[in-house]
Amino acid sequence: MLDAIHDARANPRNYGPLTPDDQRAVQTLMLGLVTDPQIMKLMTLEGSSRAEMDRAMEQVNFCDLGVTILRKIDALPQDTKGRLWSEVMSQAARGGIERQMRQLSRF
Repeated sequence: MLDAIHDARANPRNYGPLTPDDQRAVQTLMLGLVTDPQIMKLMTLEGSSRAEMDRAMEQVNFCDLGVTILRKIDALPQDTKGRLWSEVMSQAARGGIERQMRQLSRF
């Protein structure tokens, strides 16, 4: 990971914005994640009590879930991954991710 960061700093590459093909690939990835049993478990918590939500969260293996997500991202075409990570980092720099997390935490 550190080698990749060093390489990116030494040889920056502009991937450009997400293309329509990238967006379709990310949508397919997200649909695949929705069918993951652990994510389905989390999605079914809507309307549950706080205690039920806490119990369900304790049963989710977030390490396994993270590995699942990273494997699906890793399966994307290299240029799509580059544009996706570029967009994620741009959003993070502009506070977009924090804004989204605040909105999600209101539920």
